[in-house]
Amino acid sequence: MDLTWLPGIPTYGTKAYNSFLISFVSGTYSGFLYSIFTGVIVGVILLIAQWKTDSRIARRGYQREFALLKERIRQIIDYPDEINISSAVESIPPVAIKLGDEIEKFPIDLLMDEFPASNEFIKLLKDVQKTRAEFVVTAAELDNLLSNFVRKFNISREAIYTNDKPLINYIISRLNGVDACTAATTVLPICRVSDKLEQGYLEGLKLDHISNQVKLYLEMRANIFEKVKLINDYLK
Repeated sequence: MDLTWLPGIPTYGTKAYNSFLISFVSGTYSGFLYSIFTGVIVGVILLIAQWKTDSRIARRGYQREFALLKERIRQIIDYPDEINISSAVESIPPVAIKLGDEIEKFPIDLLMDEFPASNEFIKLLKDVQKTRAEFVVTAAELDNLLSNFVRKFNISREAIYTNDKPLINYIISRLNGVDACTAATTVLPICRVSDKLEQGYLEGLKLDHISNQVKLYLEMRANIFEKVKLINDYLK
């Protein structure tokens, strides 16, 4: 490396030149490494600062969304219980469906990390989701049992399969506390107790596997309202 063309550089090949060259090269590399180290440190500091800024922005966003979630739940919580008698699964309380749909829009587990002071409330929301899922599983099994029973019951009466659905609707109504006369209006044009429908309902409950599943079904439906009440009490 010949640097003698630069002003003040010793003659090439001399001892002074070699000493200068060693100093020049070592200084250059030291400066280069120092620049890299400094750049890395500055970059890390900038990244940390940006991360903290992004975290604050994200937290404010979570706070805003969490407040909106609470407000929407307040509006939903008193939704009336309208029983859909088309099946046990469809008879899930509407408030559970609306609450579940609203809760699913939010990262519940992340909210627990962000708002530890509200963990009790967030846990209630998760409990509603869990209870809703358990109800659907329980109700689906009841639907299956009722479908099999009703078909056999109607065969014994020489009734074709088109008579199955009305009886299932009647049974779901009666299981949910609807009186026989009112339940009959799901099938008949007037409020009149139907001996055939009531017989099918009572015969089904005599079977242990059905009565046991009915008990689970009613317990799960009651559990939903219990969880909803706890949420309502928390928000008051």
